[in-house]
Amino acid sequence: YLINEPIIIPKDFNLIISEGANLKMAEEAYIMVEQGFLKANSTKNEPIIIDAQDKNKKWKGIYVNSGNKQNANSLLNNVEILNYSYFDNSKIQLTGGINFINGNVEISNSSFKNSFSEDAINLVNSKLKIKNVNFSNSASDAIDIDFGNGSIAESSFRNIMGDAIDFSGSTVSL
Repeated sequence: YLINEPIIIPKDFNLIISEGANLKMAEEAYIMVEQGFLKANSTKNEPIIIDAQDKNKKWKGIYVNSGNKQNANSLLNNVEILNYSYFDNSKIQLTGGINFINGNVEISNSSFKNSFSEDAINLVNSKLKIKNVNFSNSASDAIDIDFGNGSIAESSFRNIMGDAIDFSGSTVSL
């Protein structure tokens, strides 16, 4: 799919990306979910791919604010996210490229490549489970966790120009 405009999910709705989907994001495109969750669940043979349309330009990332809602469980499984910068929609500007705030997040069997943001992933006030995730070519930090709780296992970090994992007020087992 060619995504030429932002994907904005209204308050109290969720975004589910179909198995094997390939999203090619324009430079001004981003994904924003307010008081809901993002589910992108696929297979190893047909991963979900979210990438820039033009390899010389970056798209503007993902922002999911679950608002501490019950059952707001975001999931990324067998997802490849590539060539992105920080989230910016002119009203909200974040340092993270992929941002999950006030929710439960599980990321597994996935990869984040070519992040041109302060944090490839930023998790704020969230419960997290990250397993078998590869981070490569990050302009700064790979993972930034602020006031989060959870675990990170069996993951790799290559060519990270800042911290592989940056914690602030968090309890996370590695």
